[in-house]
Amino acid sequence: MSEQQPELSIIIVSYNSWEFLDLTLHSVEKALEGIPAEVIVVDNASSVDVVANIGQSYPSVITIANKQNLGFSKANNIGLKMAKGRIAILVNPDIIVAEDTFKKVLNYFNEYPDVAGLGVRMLNGEGQYLRESKRGLPTPAVSLYKMLGLTSLFPRSGRFARYYHGNLDEKQNHKIDILAGAFLAQKRDSEGCFELLDEQYFMYGEDIDLSYCLSRKYGANHYLGTNPIIHFKGKSTITNAWIYKCFYQSMWIFYKKYFKKKTFFLVNGLIWLAINGIQSLKIAGLTLKKSNNVIPKSKHRNVLLVSSGSNTKASIQKLYQEADIKVEKEVITVDQFDLIVFDLATTKSKYIINVLEKFGTAPYAYLASNGKYLVENSLAGRKGQVLHL
Repeated sequence: MSEQQPELSIIIVSYNSWEFLDLTLHSVEKALEGIPAEVIVVDNASSVDVVANIGQSYPSVITIANKQNLGFSKANNIGLKMAKGRIAILVNPDIIVAEDTFKKVLNYFNEYPDVAGLGVRMLNGEGQYLRESKRGLPTPAVSLYKMLGLTSLFPRSGRFARYYHGNLDEKQNHKIDILAGAFLAQKRDSEGCFELLDEQYFMYGEDIDLSYCLSRKYGANHYLGTNPIIHFKGKSTITNAWIYKCFYQSMWIFYKKYFKKKTFFLVNGLIWLAINGIQSLKIAGLTLKKSNNVIPKSKHRNVLLVSSGSNTKASIQKLYQEADIKVEKEVITVDQFDLIVFDLATTKSKYIINVLEKFGTAPYAYLASNGKYLVENSLAGRKGQVLHL
């Protein structure tokens, strides 16, 4: 990375997700080649010494170690306040970007200087499109349609599916209301400052609030459907009662902040009851989930290792001892394999993303560039798991 005045400031908040953060920093480092930039990692008191790990593997990255978990909003604001770049991009610690992702973001801001905020299309580790990549403003009506299930029943409706802008082609560029905090870019305002996140939100909802603030102050938010990235999603969080409370109470914070004073008090009461009622049902359902949560072990028989390395196969064979492992530099088909492993040390991120786009949902895994572990996304319903070699 250059010593020039940064064009970009990449801000990453981490919490107990070192292996995924490692994948993120590896891809970010490749994507920033030739761009004057800085990377700032704010760690929220992870159990692993993230600062030491980053110092060993990514010495140019700026690190801040919080003594306690300050939450997503406060930690990102620490990064935003110290950022020196012309454009700041909030990036989750479980992202893989293509080698040209940041160049495309810079070019877009240069071509459209009136952009308020910018987001991108996201795929999960199995190649599925993540609907939260583009969202509409969660007004009471829009939120009600989602809670009633109308969004799922009419996924392409301009009215009922507005929560995810379901009427807009996911692979095209659009002006949208709400961006995902997993990858959210903004430029400095006329006074040289970045828009900060509302610290009422500990986790969840802060990206909705930030998007709304950006659009109200500076114009339209834009979505790059032509610029996909991989977002493993939820790797620094564990589903529990506290997480559900953060998620649903963030809805009430947003509603109270922007809509409560404009709405009839009986409607406000119904909204409050709906949010807290669903929250209670979700928390109650955790007990049932835990009692029935039997996760099958992955027994792979036919594995495709996408790599040009000479020693990688032996490591994978130790992990999947009963598997027939085929090594290829390119993916011709995914149908005959029950696992496709990408070697990040020898395979470009952009090629991997292109494979996900071409072949769609499949059981993929991602071998870290240091060869010490892989992230496997091959079990249905799993967010992914880290397997150490």
